[in-house]
Amino acid sequence: MIRTLIALSVIAVLGCAVAAEKPAKNGVADAIAFDKADKIEVKAGKWNEPNLVTGEDDLKKLIPDEATRKRLMKEVDFKTHVLLVFVWEGSVGDKLEFAILESFPEQVKFSLLPSGQRRNRIHIELFAVKKESRWSAK
Repeated sequence: MIRTLIALSVIAVLGCAVAAEKPAKNGVADAIAFDKADKIEVKAGKWNEPNLVTGEDDLKKLIPDEATRKRLMKEVDFKTHVLLVFVWEGSVGDKLEFAILESFPEQVKFSLLPSGQRRNRIHIELFAVKKESRWSAK
């Protein structure tokens, strides 16, 4: 009986940890998961200069892979949102975060948390941001 309770407790804790990894959708600025099968062939630039995608035509110019475009079209409603595609080369542990300021229209501020590790890699982060929101990356 005690073993069963311990096993159930461990499963519950692991379930909470997995649920915490997936960012909650808020409708103003939502992270779009980058799928391993996605083929985004954008050259790395500066982290604070994302590629702005306002519709299907922009998406075709930026992402030649049809399967990736179809998946992103399902994720982002271009009537109400734009897609920001951040691509940069940086330390392995670099993280991109954002904050939504409490005002109308909402202001979304993106910031980079550098890790300082010596190994570099290409980072790709996707965000759907409400069209009427103002955003900045500093």
